[in-house]
Amino acid sequence: METGYFRVFILKRGDHGATRLGVTVTRKVGKAVRRNRIKRLVREWFRRRGDGMGPCDLIVVVKREFPEKLRQQDVQLDLDQGLARYERRDDVT
Repeated sequence: METGYFRVFILKRGDHGATRLGVTVTRKVGKAVRRNRIKRLVREWFRRRGDGMGPCDLIVVVKREFPEKLRQQDVQLDLDQGLARYERRDDVT
């Protein structure tokens, strides 16, 4: 699934475990401070949303075109809209 700032891979699992998150930010996005801030923003979004997804693994890859001054609300809106599109598409198939 593609969003404005992320590429998200969703792997459904057959067990009844919790949803797991993996975040990847390459060095091309910026220095360590910036990469860590982006990971914190994604983890906070996941903490707020996480349990409602069922047993799956989310792998979030940050695109290089990540804005410098992005806020938590922007990340949340971007990922929520992308997941809503994915869920609608998944319901059709």
